[in-house]
Amino acid sequence: PPPPPLRPPPLPRPPSPPPPPPPPAPLSTTPRPPLRSRRTPSDRGSIGVLREGTCDAVRGVEVVAVERTRDGTVEHHTTCPLEEGAAVRVEVAWARRFDHMQHHTGQHLLSAVARRRFGWQTVSWELGTERCNV
Repeated sequence: PPPPPLRPPPLPRPPSPPPPPPPPAPLSTTPRPPLRSRRTPSDRGSIGVLREGTCDAVRGVEVVAVERTRDGTVEHHTTCPLEEGAAVRVEVAWARRFDHMQHHTGQHLLSAVARRRFGWQTVSWELGTERCNV
């Protein structure tokens, strides 16, 4: 009998799309509400769900962005969903926050010197994760 016809191997399946991100977690309070401006990077950190009746967090969920909506709600974008109404403990990534605070203060000082000594106005500035532009 003749040999069976050769068939090309099946094509690999395309990877599944990633799952959608969890909905943002609006909290009734936050360590530092984000500014309305998009010129400063938002805080990072974690949100831990508290054990009932204690101050011990059961698990920490990474916060990847914090933003203020048009209606003033502060939304925390996390890597995993949080249970609505749960008591939580929020921890800010302090090294990142402190670095941004220093850059922000430096921008004000630099702009003040440029205005007083040379009459230059600051027309724009941007605080990025790697550098600050004035």
